[in-house]
Amino acid sequence: MKTELKGNKILLRKLKTSDAKDIYENVKDKEVVKWTINIPHPYKLKDAVKFIRHSNYKLKKKKGINLGIALKETNKIIGIISLNTIDWKNKKAEIGYWLGKTYWNKGIMTEAVKLVLKLSFNELKLHRIYARIFEENIGSRKVLEKNKFKQEAKLRDSLFKFGKYHNEILFGLLKKEWKQKY
Repeated sequence: MKTELKGNKILLRKLKTSDAKDIYENVKDKEVVKWTINIPHPYKLKDAVKFIRHSNYKLKKKKGINLGIALKETNKIIGIISLNTIDWKNKKAEIGYWLGKTYWNKGIMTEAVKLVLKLSFNELKLHRIYARIFEENIGSRKVLEKNKFKQEAKLRDSLFKFGKYHNEILFGLLKKEWKQKY
């Protein structure tokens, strides 16, 4: 399985322990964490180290893929993109991602998702990729829509974060829909 994918602006790559500081610096920002389903706040450097170790274990066992999003010119990790809960029997997986606030609205995540979809459908031979986002997360919605995901459901008050319930939106993309685009 490929663990390095090259785009125009970015490189998606396997995480190294030395990436912990970059991950921590981006994820300690509450604005970044507020749109994620599983990342705790406050986030500590030791959380990043633990995440990297767990990511490499999941990759080895083929249970999930967490790749660092690095700028080509610096190789510095500015975000993470993941394929989680890979269901090999039903050929589906959940995509998840976050990006440091400095890098929002630059097309970086749209490019990262495009690279992971190519990996998912061409190399991993998956049939379906889905995403779950907070309804208020307009940026993530745009990334998914640019990559031809379709909204499939709205789950009312299904996520509890920072002291209140949020609606969750489920998006999906089938391989045949992706092939029509590319």
